[in-house]
Amino acid sequence: MDGGPMRIELTDDAVPFAVTASRTIPYSWRDDIRAQIDELLAKDIIAKVDYPTVWCHPIVPLAKKTSGVRLCVDLTRLNRYVKRANIPCAISS
Repeated sequence: MDGGPMRIELTDDAVPFAVTASRTIPYSWRDDIRAQIDELLAKDIIAKVDYPTVWCHPIVPLAKKTSGVRLCVDLTRLNRYVKRANIPCAISS
């Protein structure tokens, strides 16, 4: 992606949410998921955290239609508190 680092701004009433237990990942997907996580770490898209944090959302692996696994994150709790940018959309006729 072009541009600088992204920043998520939260509303004043945001309540931190952290998952303390990992979700079960099928053994058949573990190598693929590990490779995807290693790639994201190498590209500095994500960073390893070795300490407790107040915000921690679970990964959600989903089977791709063709083959393999897609790595997603369940940000449902975070999305409740995200300030949305007010960018007008151009409507073409």
